[in-house]
Formats: sequence, structure tokens, C-alpha cells
Amino acid sequence: MKNFLAETERIFLRETLPGDVNDEYVSWMNDPEVTRYMEARFGKHTQQSVNDFVENAVKRENSFLLAIIAKDQNKHIGNVKLGPIDTEHGFAILGIMVGDKNYWGKGYGPEAIKLVVDYAFNNLGLRKINADVYENNVGSIRAFQKAGFQEEGRRKRQYFSEGKFVDAVCFSINRDENQEFQRRIAAISSRDEQSLKSIQIEKNKSIKEAMNAIDKNGMGTILIIDHKDSRKVVGLITDGDIRRAVMAGYDVNSGVEAIMNKEPVLIKNTDLNDPRAVDSVIGSIVRKVTNDSERFIPVVNNDSQVIDLVLSKNLRSYLGPKTPSKIKRVLIAGGAGYLGSILARKLLERNYKVRVLDTLTFGDEPIRELLNNENFELVKGDIRNIEVIYKALKDIDSVVHLAAVVGDPACKQEPENTIEINYLATKIFAEACKYNQINRFVFASTASVYGVQEGLVHEEVTPNPVSLYARSKLKSEEGILSLVDENFSPTVFRMGTLYGLSPRMRFDLVVNVLTMKAVTEKKIKIFGGQQWRPLVHVADAAEAYITCLEAPIDKVKGQVFNIGSNEQNYQIYQLGDLIKKEMPEIAIETTPENADLRNYHQDNSKFNNLVGFNAKYNVDDAIREIKTAIEEGRISNPLDSRYYNS
Repeated sequence: MKNFLAETERIFLRETLPGDVNDEYVSWMNDPEVTRYMEARFGKHTQQSVNDFVENAVKRENSFLLAIIAKDQNKHIGNVKLGPIDTEHGFAILGIMVGDKNYWGKGYGPEAIKLVVDYAFNNLGLRKINADVYENNVGSIRAFQKAGFQEEGRRKRQYFSEGKFVDAVCFSINRDENQEFQRRIAAISSRDEQSLKSIQIEKNKSIKEAMNAIDKNGMGTILIIDHKDSRKVVGLITDGDIRRAVMAGYDVNSGVEAIMNKEPVLIKNTDLNDPRAVDSVIGSIVRKVTNDSERFIPVVNNDSQVIDLVLSKNLRSYLGPKTPSKIKRVLIAGGAGYLGSILARKLLERNYKVRVLDTLTFGDEPIRELLNNENFELVKGDIRNIEVIYKALKDIDSVVHLAAVVGDPACKQEPENTIEINYLATKIFAEACKYNQINRFVFASTASVYGVQEGLVHEEVTPNPVSLYARSKLKSEEGILSLVDENFSPTVFRMGTLYGLSPRMRFDLVVNVLTMKAVTEKKIKIFGGQQWRPLVHVADAAEAYITCLEAPIDKVKGQVFNIGSNEQNYQIYQLGDLIKKEMPEIAIETTPENADLRNYHQDNSKFNNLVGFNAKYNVDDAIREIKTAIEEGRISNPLDSRYYNS
């Protein structure tokens, strides 16, 4: 295990060997610049003492001492130590030294840290890595932050350094955080030349081209440069600036120079490394960048060329950026409904700002507890009202469109409203988003568009809708997708049948109603029973929307996705069997009559494989949670009309 090899394009790691201990290695250990923040600085080192250290490290069973080898010269440039490793609790301590100063400031440290972290999580099965850094060790702090580590806290006045006691900054990364970091890291944090170019655009480009670049880089901002050769920063523009300009009447094809901020907040790389200079820069940033701790500040050289980025909230600690969510302000049309009320909560938990547009047909109870949340806003209104739409879209980054007359019975009762809301208003809503450069637009369609089908149904199968509800959704899909251009990037979700508890509970969904009947009447009636339905828990559905919002925009642009779990395609009679397993005392009555002609077995592989989405909940979970909620009185009268769409 200790002879493992991990590599990137620039480096590889291998076990440090006694043969690595040469004159240069010993010189590192005696160089006050190299050991400035190491305990090794307190002693004089010889080839023998360093050799003894390496030999002892190799013998230890609960740690690794790894050599960092630069591929350009096949040269040993430093070490990474992982250990001691606590296998009982699943964590380890990590430390790093880049001894060869020719490789300082070039990203080799973060690169080596990432390699070791990935190996620790993927091969050793560890769940957490810890690291302590002197608070005045700017380079190491930035290296760990760039590798995805976060500050957990500090041990005050822990180390004596440069004539005073300084804090130990306690960093850590856990396995889930690392997976999220790796998923998003491609956006910008590698800091290579190509990624920095992705946040720059020449001043002669159009507003529309600037918005396209912002959507693709996921940063919410773009730097304006004078020319592609000199790359001098002359301005900055955010997605919010563009949307406000469009609403103020600017043509998206006009030049970006007309609306850019010509005095952007920048920081020189020399200032970043000078604590006194940083304090003065922070004052300027606080005045110009208010209430936005996730704002990236460009780091420029003496020629005003961007060489790095740093988060405004991390400047005082000289920390490199943690890649933020690509979207900050989300509008949920229909956000007080069965799915929307859960999606709103999940987005708020992830520190998004959430605005809900809803008619509140079933009251405000599903979102009432959110009204005091400073990141939540309610716009009461109907998407058929264009004034309401524009009020709701102000300063929004992305839209999830759930508002609709939902379900076959409700659509039969209100056919005119169904056409107006589900199709006509939806297309106008999408057009308003496109016009205002709100390019992430996720539309909730339905798997009902497939109607009656034989075999496994994937997105390329020709739809066969058998109800007004399904036809209205299919028409909306076609209208929305017809709007796709180089910027507008809608996504269509063909939702499986939802189930499970929600703040706006529904008992007109198959799993929910069968479970409710089993609890309250001790019997359930199944019509037909052989027909297939694709199912997905409402909480998993909400996660799917968030996953789509956070995916690279080019991956989901103009796409239609089936949403659900391949393991949760059920014939209706099987649901009765699952409920009876949980409540053996119930009776099941089956009748061959079935007025609902829909029958389809849905393949959800496209979305799940593309973005790595996996459902966490199953029907058994929902049966138990609904049963408990009714028995505990949290749902006092399941027959109340507020639990039904029709």
C-alpha cells in the first residue's frame, strides 16, 4: 500500500526513500525560509539526521511520507506527510513542505494536497483529513483552501513564530465536501491560464456575449479587458448588472463597455502578501462590495493582468476561494406547492436566496414558517399577469417553473385555465426570462406525456399523451425548447409520479392515497393493478432540480430528462403489496376496471448518469412517514380538500 503512485500532468507522488536524502534535501531542512513555519527550524540538520527521520517514517504503519516529484525534470521538490492515520475514527493529519523554492507560488502545493486527499478518501476509506497551519503562513493557508479545505476554528496563541505567539488555523475537509469540491473545481479554482481566460472578455464584445460567458464560467461575473494581447483589466460586469440594464431598456446586442463598472475592486498580488496593505484594501472592498461575502476579487499584477482570484470574505485570512454555487437567487414559480415548498427549504439550507411566485390557492401554510427568513421572499400572484412576472424576475439568476394546473382530474375540471396556465402563460414566462437574460430555466413537465407505451421509455421515445394535462405539458415543452439560443438554456424535467410527505401534503397521488386509506380505513382498493408507474420521492425530486441548477450550463442546455429512479418503476399492485408488508392487518381489494389508461416504464439513466444523481428515498420510507404523520395527528383530517388538487 505504501508504494502507491498518484499523479497529475505536472507531478507524481511516491514513497520517500532514504536514497532521496541528498545534499539538496538537507539544505532545505537548514534553510530558514523553507522551515520558517516548521518545527524543524529549531535544530541543525545533517544528512544522517534527515536519513534517520526518513527511515523511521517509512517504518511507521500508520502514516505515509510521500515525495513530490516534478515531472518536468523528474525532480524531488518536497514532501507530503499523511499521518498519523486513525483507522478507528477514519481521519488523518496532513502536512506539506515544498523545499525547492524554484517551485514556489506555482500551484504545486495545492496539487499535491489534492492528490493525497483523493487517495485517502478513495483508497484508504478515510472520511476526514485535518491540517494545522500557522496563522501567518500565507502560502500554506492558500494552498489548503485551494485544495478544498475549510477553516474549522483556531487554537489561540499556539505557536511561537517571528517573535510572537500566533494562532494555529485548524483546517479540515471531509469526504462529502471533497466530492462536491471536485465536482465544481473545474469552473475556476485550478487557476490555470485557460480558466482565468474564461472570466475575461474584450471591451468590444456585446452585452449578450458577456452574459453567455458569465453563464459558462459560473462565477456570476466577467472581467472586461482592453485587448486579448495586453489583457489589461478595464472594467467588470455581473449578471445582475446585465439584467438591470436590460430591464432599463439596453439592447443585448449593444456593447458591454456602455454598462460595465469602470472602477472594479481589484487587489495587487504584492498587496495580498502584505498584511498592512490588505487591511487598507479591505476597507475599499467593504465600501464597494456590500453584503456579498461570495464576491470574487481579481488579483492582478503590475500590468493589471489577472493572475488569481480571492473571495472578499477571506481576504483577511489570505485564503483562496471556495468555489461558490453558480446561482445565488432562484425564483420558484409554484413554490408554495407540494414540490416547491420542499425545494424552497432545500435551497435556503444551501444559502440560496429564494423568491416564490404563487397564487396561494391552498393558503400560505406550506411556506408560512419561511416568511421570516431574510433570504426568502414571497410574491403573491399569477403567472398569467405580465406585471407580476416582471416583479418576480427582478434580480433573479435562475427560474424553476413548477406553477401549473396539475393532474388529470384538475385539468378536466378547468380546461380553459389549464391551457392558459400550463401552455400560454408558461411560454410567455419563458420568453420573459430569455429577454431578461435569465438563462437557467428548469421546467417541470411530466412523464404522463408518454401516455401508453410498451417497453422501457427513454427521452427519445415519441410521446403519446392521453390527457389534457399531458398534452398541455408537451406543448409547453415544445414552446420552451424553441426559445433556445446561444444564451437561453432551458431544461425540461419529465417528472415521475411524486410521493412522500410535504408541507403542502397531497393525497391524490397513488402512494400517498393508498397509504392514507390503509391507515384510516384499514383497506385499499386497486384499479387494474398491472399498469406501470415511474415513482420518485418528492424530496429526491427537489434534489434533482438543485443538481440541475448547479450543473455546468452546457450539460443541461436544451435537454429533456426523465426524472426518477430506475429501481422505482412499479406496477400498481406492487404498491399494495409494499403497504401490506408495513401494515399486515389491511385488506386489499382489486378490481379490473381502470379508467386511467397511462402505462409506462421509465428509463431515468440519462440525467442520473450525466450529473451523478441518485435517489435517496424509496416507497417504504414514504409509507412509514405518512403512516406516522397521520397516527401522530400531524395530519388531522386527510380528507380535507386542501390536500387535493381537484
